[in-house]
Amino acid sequence: MTITGGKLTTYRVMASEVVDTVVARLGRSVGDRTARTPLPGGDFTSLEALIGDAARATNDLPLAAHLATTFGTRWPDVWREIQVGDGRQ
Repeated sequence: MTITGGKLTTYRVMASEVVDTVVARLGRSVGDRTARTPLPGGDFTSLEALIGDAARATNDLPLAAHLATTFGTRWPDVWREIQVGDGRQ
């Protein structure tokens, strides 16, 4: 089986389709965990709360919104790296 093309934003959909095809050809079935498994950092229930947490830590709402929407629950790791790079720690 070969798969080509696509973009980073569609890799999970493409991977799911490949797995479905392979499993069907093997005559087996598996549950679709991809639809239920969050991406790394995607395990939060409220983006607003996440941005609020980041804003309290950074004292910068635009930065907090960027960190939360880009990195999800992994924003503290990125914030720590920013602080180390700026010599704040």
